[in-house]
Amino acid sequence: MRPDVLRWVIGLAFVGFGLWTLKPDTLEGEPDVRPAGAFVTTLVAFFLAEMGDKTQLATIALAARFSSLPAVILGTTVGMMVANVPAVWLGDT
Repeated sequence: MRPDVLRWVIGLAFVGFGLWTLKPDTLEGEPDVRPAGAFVTTLVAFFLAEMGDKTQLATIALAARFSSLPAVILGTTVGMMVANVPAVWLGDT
């Protein structure tokens, strides 16, 4: 893909994500509540909250910049784990 086309695609993606955040969430019907521990609940909430956020976009940009895709994925994953695992453990207590 040409660099100028890639810039437009990335720019439109950022605008799209921004517009998506303006749409409020809605609940229809009764929620299906299942008992789970704090760790499982936090893990699922973290996974859902992180979908399409800036760290994923940064990972994509780094993977496009550097040739070692496994190293980029490993580095960003370890960075997120170092930042979030203590919060999950503290939340469990």
